This record gives sequence, structure tokens and C-alpha cells, in this order.
Amino acid sequence: MAVATYHSPAMLLNAINTYITRDCSRSGRFTSMFFLELDPNGRSICWVRAGHEPALFFESANQTFSLLSGTGLVLGVDQEHQYENSSRTEISTGDIILIGTDGIWESRNSTDEMFGHVHLEEVIRNSASETAETIRDNIINSVISFREDLPQEDDITLVVVKIS
Repeated sequence: MAVATYHSPAMLLNAINTYITRDCSRSGRFTSMFFLELDPNGRSICWVRAGHEPALFFESANQTFSLLSGTGLVLGVDQEHQYENSSRTEISTGDIILIGTDGIWESRNSTDEMFGHVHLEEVIRNSASETAETIRDNIINSVISFREDLPQEDDITLVVVKIS
């Protein structure tokens, strides 16, 4: 399956879903996915959610956060499900996109408090002038510090994109 033959993220996810459903339908397995296509020349993004948490979008100009949401079933459950593109046509230098797993914001400390989206947004806002790599490291280090000496209970997967 060549990615170039699919003209949109939704078309690609429809094809991926067909293959995964065929391979996994008897096992009961499935997977979530957040697919993001960035057009740096057109200064736009297009995405598709397949049961994954929405991505977090930080608009640097006004220091606000929004979710890159949309609908979409997890991959591998329904071969006939049709995924839909969502898009944003105004992205600017300094904007930040974070795609992550719930192991970030659901990390707990010794008083059973969750790290949460508020802490996550605070780290991003305080690190916004840094590189994507530094923002990622600051998030991971903040989660580790927040957990204190407690073991990590869930996976932490994180992609940070900073528009330049």
C-alpha cells in the first residue's frame, strides 16, 4: 500500500482500517491513531482521528489552546467505517501541536491527583519559546517530577510539532 496513492488522510485511514480489520477481527484487537498532515507552504493542517485522543493545538499569537478533535472509530473494528478529514487553515510560526497518549495527563502523584491538561498546558505555555525537542523533554520531566517516586502506570507517547 503506497501512501502516495491516497489523496487525503481519510482515504489512507480507510485503507489501513480495511487491512487491520481483516488481520485483527478474530482476535478482538484494535488500535487507535491520530494522523496529521502538515502543509508548511499552505500553512494548514489536515487530520483524522481513529479513536485516539484529540491533539492539543497551542496558538502562539494569543497563547490559547484548542483541541484538534473530530470523529472516528478505532482501527480494526468495522471494515466499512468511513473516516473524515478535519482541517485548520490558519497556522502560524510558533504554533505548537501535541499528539500524546493519556499516560501523560492521567499520571498520578502520591495524593492520587492527576497531572491533567491544566499542568500540561502550563508546561507548553512556559516552554513555547523553546524547540519542539525541549518542549517534549520539559513535558516528560514535568510528568516524572509530578509522579514523585511512584512508578509509571501507563505508556507515555508524545509527538511535539512546532511550526517554524
